Amino acid sequence: MNLLTGKAHRSKARNAVYSLLAWVQIILQVVLPLFSFASVSARADDQPRTHADTLPSSAAVSATAPDALPASATLSTVATSLSSSGAAGLTGSARTAAAGYAASSAQTWLNQFGTARIQLNVDENGNWDDSAFDFLAPLYDNKKSLLFTQLGLRAPDGRTTGNIGMGVRTFYREDWMFGANVFMDDDFTGKNRRIGIGAEAWTNNLKFSANTYMGTTTWHQSRDFADYNEKPADGYDIRAEGYLPAWPQLGGKLMYEQYYGENVALFDKDHLQHNPSAVTAGVNYTPVPLITFGVDYKRGQNSMDETLFGINLRYVPGQSWEQQLSPSQVALERSLQGSRYDLVERNNVITLQYKKKQQDDRLADMTLALVKDNSPADGVSANLVTLHAVTGSGAPARNAVINWTTTGTARLSATSSVTDSMGYATVSVADPAAEQVIVQATSGDVSRSVATTFIQSVSRLDLQLTQNNSLADGSAQNAGQLRVTDASGKALPNVAVTWKVNNGAVIVSSAAQTDEHGEAKVNFTSTHPGVVTLTASADNQTASIDSAFVANTIASLDVSTYANNAPADGISLNEVRAIVKDAANNPMPNVSVTWQVANSQTATLDNPTTLSDANGMATVHIKDSVAEPVSVTASAGTLTGTAQVTFSAIAVNAVTVTMEKDNAVADGAQINTARALVTDANGKPLAHTEVNWEIGGSGASATTPLTLQTNENGIATLSVNDRNGDKGEVVPLIAHAGGQQGQVNATFKPYKFGPVTNVELEHESTGWININTVIDGLDITVAPYEGMAEGDRITVNFNVTGTPAPKSSPLPNVTLPVHIVTAAEVGKPLMFTIEPDSLMNVESSGPGWPLEAVATVETEKPATSQHATGKSDTWNFDTLAS
Repeated sequence: MNLLTGKAHRSKARNAVYSLLAWVQIILQVVLPLFSFASVSARADDQPRTHADTLPSSAAVSATAPDALPASATLSTVATSLSSSGAAGLTGSARTAAAGYAASSAQTWLNQFGTARIQLNVDENGNWDDSAFDFLAPLYDNKKSLLFTQLGLRAPDGRTTGNIGMGVRTFYREDWMFGANVFMDDDFTGKNRRIGIGAEAWTNNLKFSANTYMGTTTWHQSRDFADYNEKPADGYDIRAEGYLPAWPQLGGKLMYEQYYGENVALFDKDHLQHNPSAVTAGVNYTPVPLITFGVDYKRGQNSMDETLFGINLRYVPGQSWEQQLSPSQVALERSLQGSRYDLVERNNVITLQYKKKQQDDRLADMTLALVKDNSPADGVSANLVTLHAVTGSGAPARNAVINWTTTGTARLSATSSVTDSMGYATVSVADPAAEQVIVQATSGDVSRSVATTFIQSVSRLDLQLTQNNSLADGSAQNAGQLRVTDASGKALPNVAVTWKVNNGAVIVSSAAQTDEHGEAKVNFTSTHPGVVTLTASADNQTASIDSAFVANTIASLDVSTYANNAPADGISLNEVRAIVKDAANNPMPNVSVTWQVANSQTATLDNPTTLSDANGMATVHIKDSVAEPVSVTASAGTLTGTAQVTFSAIAVNAVTVTMEKDNAVADGAQINTARALVTDANGKPLAHTEVNWEIGGSGASATTPLTLQTNENGIATLSVNDRNGDKGEVVPLIAHAGGQQGQVNATFKPYKFGPVTNVELEHESTGWININTVIDGLDITVAPYEGMAEGDRITVNFNVTGTPAPKSSPLPNVTLPVHIVTAAEVGKPLMFTIEPDSLMNVESSGPGWPLEAVATVETEKPATSQHATGKSDTWNFDTLAS
């Protein structure tokens, strides 16, 4: 940091002059706008908030029009970066493309309530420090005056700063606006606040603004420098912006700013100055409203300066491209009417001044202590570190910024904190790994560290037998294996394990700690037949499991049925027993017997493995929901045995038949559905029970099998259709199950088919047929009829009756081929054509010969054997001699 402190002694006279000038300027800013309230005539007409004939500023864009350019903000950013930073600027522009589009969308929405300006900028580190938001909303608005409020939010150098203000603009003087405003600025991050008072005087092509800034926060710990205090610097600025009326495309601006203080950051915090001031001058050129070129130069004390080149592309939704590219439209941007709702031009970022702390106030030393250590390494439990900071005189160092770091995989609760009034600060640290880490605290050039430890955390012990039922001869071994894991299920190596067995058993070999897989093994023997409990302990946790040692080799395994013929209700139990004996025919206790069932998909055991009791007997129970025989096999050692049990069918007490779906049409396609509920004497539904259906009626048939099994709810469902057509019928449906039956009647409504009520005979003749002419082909149209469906068979006949003319061909009697109705034709008229060669050829001369022609149609529905007919009107015509 380069601190330019200036001279150590300042003239009191000079300070007095500065104070006098500042107060004179503030008074002028407040008093000057009051003269504008005088009652003078104004030329401006009443105007709505949205002007169709004005060019809004880039910060007050209306809703996006169809020809809007959503990427205009992005284009502006890219162009500016190219002009000021060259190719390197393109990298930052690409990074902020998405943010620019989001800002444009939000700004468009906000502009319907006032004037909004949103900037979203992201640097290469993902920081949003240069982002800003400003919003002006009218509170009261008429032709002569405007009362408004303005809000702002930004984060320069990581300092979140808010702005809120209120102002008034008056338009009593012709072609002039005079206004005043007051603002409150708050640096939420650095806890700095100030008040700003401003004045405005605008006219066509010219704007004047002046602002005074007064800090309200006293000296306090600086966020930027550990050994410095900070507070807002007082100051003011005067701004002017103008354009040439004869050539509004060319404009310029000028600003002078002055701040007071010993170490003021006017340019940046690394170059501090005494009572700094700066002048900013800029020119811009706008050939058409769409594009503006500009350059600004800022010059301050001690050769501090900066230059900015920019190209601004702006598209205004709602205006045509012709207007956007017309040089004559530029003048509208410079009018007083067009700038009525422009944002207040002021410095919204608080300019700070710094003061080095007195030696007695600075942090000189600090000590670290462990309040809590040796927490479990589970990533949640935390060790606690406390810090005490003191000054050079030994007093507590208050409000000192402490930065924390740690090693390993440990995680801190915070990376920075501030000491309290007693100089204390604390931080907690958690670690998912068992290790020792270093926690370091740094403040300025003082740094201290402390070591803290995290120990392994055992969460679960999983103990299993890998060998069981060994002989109780003191040589054969049972074996166990322990797996140790933490809270996340991760295996823990190098965990100390202790083993214990009872009932006179002896541990032969054991692992004292877990291996790299978190596992430990043990082997043990016994000379006493019976149960031995194996217990493993690790990290104050225990796990136990029972094992068995048997007396001798199993010589016999006798398996028999003890309880049989249980009802197949899924609850009642059959019982099978196995007797285990040695070679001397002595019962063998504590022998593990394994059970299995065969020949069944529904039978289940109450326990797949049981131990024989003192009489060598092992017992298992079986239940089933299906009436069937079941094989049960027992295994002990190398021997097996099988017994048969039977589950009996449960007596059917009632068969209740109801219609699930009824009143279908008897068209051979629609179905009625009946269901039979089979129950026992207790009203409980009987699953897997056979149901036989019987169907009455003349045209009914089943679409499902007549023999069914009830489902888990004791229900068997039958579907039936009927082909009785227009007669319909009531069909009895009878369900038989277990000697019981139930009945219900299914109703099939008549299926109405036809008649064919509309048949049209279309012909070309007018009624008179000349000699030696041929009747043209005839078209016969059959209109849709009731019950028309896919698969209907349609037959068309055409007949001519009367006395034929001499030498004419025989009278036609034509039957067209049968037509099968398709799905696409259902509900639509059908047309049939009789070709000319099937009709009449008149060849004789003489008087007229009257004839009659008629078309008849017959339809048939194969599914129900129904028929329907229809015919056309009679066509009367004569043959006439020529």
